[in-house]
Amino acid sequence: MHSSTNRMYNIILWIWGVLGAILLVITLSIYFNIGFGIPAGLLWLLVVYIVQNRELIIKHIHPVLFFIFLPLSIYIGHRFNLFCILSKDEGIIMYVISYICGSMLSLYLSFIPLLYVSFSLKRIGKNISVFLKDFSIIISIPFLLFIYLPTVNMLSNSDDYNLSYWQFILPNVVLFIIIVFTMTIVLFSINQKIRQIVVSLMFIASVQMFIQSLFLNRNIGIIDGYIFKASDHLKESIINSVIWLLIAIGLLILLVYNSGVFNKISTSISNIFIVYQIIIILISMIKAPRFAFQMTNYCLLGDEQFVVSRDKNVIVLMFDSLDSTYADEIYNNENYIYDDFNDFTMYTNACCVFDMTMDSLPQIMTGATYDNKTVDYQAFYDRLHENNYVINFYNYESLNNSIPVEENFDNYKQNSYENIRYKIDYDSVLYNSVRLSAFQALPYVFKGSVNSGDIDFNSQILYKGNNQKAIYDNYEFEDNMSLQLSESDKNYIIFQHLDGIHFPKDDYYEAQKDCMEIASEYIEKLKEAGLYDDATIIIMADHGLSDHKPPLTYPTARLPLFMIKCAEETHDDMILNSAPIYYTDLLKTILVCCDLYYPEDGNRFGLSIFDIAPDDKRERVWCNSGSRDAGYDKEHYVYTFNGNIKDLSDKVKLDEYITIDY
Repeated sequence: MHSSTNRMYNIILWIWGVLGAILLVITLSIYFNIGFGIPAGLLWLLVVYIVQNRELIIKHIHPVLFFIFLPLSIYIGHRFNLFCILSKDEGIIMYVISYICGSMLSLYLSFIPLLYVSFSLKRIGKNISVFLKDFSIIISIPFLLFIYLPTVNMLSNSDDYNLSYWQFILPNVVLFIIIVFTMTIVLFSINQKIRQIVVSLMFIASVQMFIQSLFLNRNIGIIDGYIFKASDHLKESIINSVIWLLIAIGLLILLVYNSGVFNKISTSISNIFIVYQIIIILISMIKAPRFAFQMTNYCLLGDEQFVVSRDKNVIVLMFDSLDSTYADEIYNNENYIYDDFNDFTMYTNACCVFDMTMDSLPQIMTGATYDNKTVDYQAFYDRLHENNYVINFYNYESLNNSIPVEENFDNYKQNSYENIRYKIDYDSVLYNSVRLSAFQALPYVFKGSVNSGDIDFNSQILYKGNNQKAIYDNYEFEDNMSLQLSESDKNYIIFQHLDGIHFPKDDYYEAQKDCMEIASEYIEKLKEAGLYDDATIIIMADHGLSDHKPPLTYPTARLPLFMIKCAEETHDDMILNSAPIYYTDLLKTILVCCDLYYPEDGNRFGLSIFDIAPDDKRERVWCNSGSRDAGYDKEHYVYTFNGNIKDLSDKVKLDEYITIDY
């Protein structure tokens, strides 16, 4: 009987090996060449022969192979299928072969671990009561990391995701199932005492992570561009580590001196954790806006980012964090940087409303005040469109705002229209989701290894076709700067939002000089095309340098750079104007430059920068979004001032602010 069983398993092993060799020859020949494929297939047969002669039958395969083969099979098959779907341009034969090979590789590599699972399931069946008792502990950490935290993060910040909740949570659920299934199989394949120790340690870690994610992450930005360093939060890191240590010591003492009580408590607490998380998930789903469950079918396309009008252009080069302080230093120290800006007026006393991009961009495009009161921005966009203007806004993501201003941009188009194909990069979605969850669940000392500052879920959609997302990187923009004339007779208003001197940079002064050189190069391109004289050009920041990230200490008052040249405007040297202009003034300013502001409009569009004189006393409001302790929160500190940046700085130093939720 034993001999016949061995013979059967050896036959299965050889069938498995031959199929693998065939698949290796086909796939490696497709993606490399036949010189790779045939040797790989022969090598695989040699491995199978060695395994067969050592009488390694499937029944005795070590559990570690399950860890290796099953996730590997799913990943490899997925990558092949992802590749072939995005490679249809290579031909239908390539597409079909790739898809078949990817699917067969998944099945092929899954064969041995699935046989092993069949043996392990029998063992679980014999210990079903133990399995049920430990199940809530086994799933506690995976549920927290792959279901609860991703769900709460996504539904609480749905504006930051182009994906629907269902598309976002799908890879998390798949990984959750795979990990729980794998852990269960392996845990019930090892010695009972070892299993109990592992399960106990899992419970202790789950308590620590649960408490960390719910209570110990105060004043730490989750997705705010800030690269977390424990050394910047030394006091908090020490306290945090002590709390983790106390939890571990307390529970370990209980485990050693009264394991029975520990086992009862661990099961009960794990059940409470799971029930609590499910309740919060349900509440979050009820409270979430409807669009959170639908994919954003529109996006700001960048396929015409360098297209300009043959006639009139209003071009707004908006650099992130371009700062008035550095602008003044450059003007005083290296004035030649401004040689190409002789026809411009630099407003040295400009003030933005908000100090963060996510708040400032929507404000600029709607003329809103700090308390979200807007001018008639819809009439502004309607008037421009009615007068033969195309309005394009180029940004790396959609605007984060409840006001639907994006519908007024001509490059805001449905991503299912002709020539646009996209696929969700679920690998990146999952990778960033896990990083974000781990960042929240881990103690301070380990957060730096899974920094969430560069996570952007809007970049997880892979586009294929003639469209691209807009270029945001300064140097990539410069490298691709080749202006093309529009084929239509329409005038253009172009808003280009670029990286500027956004944190982090090695040298912010030098980075601002680089930005001015990029703007200078753009101006030269306009001159070469004969479009400069008739163009209105605005060079501005979305806000000044943020003060809750290095190199500035919080709080520090910082204001933005603002420069403008109107059509047909010329002078020998750049003019410095100290008029107290404000970022609520942009819409009317553009209408005036386009000769589309009429006397009967009155204050319908607010003020323009041309309405403000240098000696005017004007009350303005600057909103600082930095937390009083560290990081970023949604509570703004509102400073009201008259005068210039010195007056604002005095207000900030004296803590003369009110707080608002935004």
